[in-house]
Amino acid sequence: ISAMAINRLREHGFWIAEQERGHHLFGVRLPAHLTLQSVREKLTKKNIHVSFRGDCIRVAPHVYNTASELNTFASVLIES
Repeated sequence: ISAMAINRLREHGFWIAEQERGHHLFGVRLPAHLTLQSVREKLTKKNIHVSFRGDCIRVAPHVYNTASELNTFASVLIES
């Protein structure tokens, strides 16, 4: 369910390691023009819950998440 969102993020300059990710979670590093604080605020306003680990966003989709929700997450990051 995360493949489309990951591809969209990569196309817009976000970094997601392929070899270092698990099937059930992935980390996103922001392009240089974005700050974690600004992205955190936008995600909070949209009621999107992720974890922040150092300079990465940790995304852990679960059985109750949908591809549509992950694409909404990607859209918020891309529009930031």
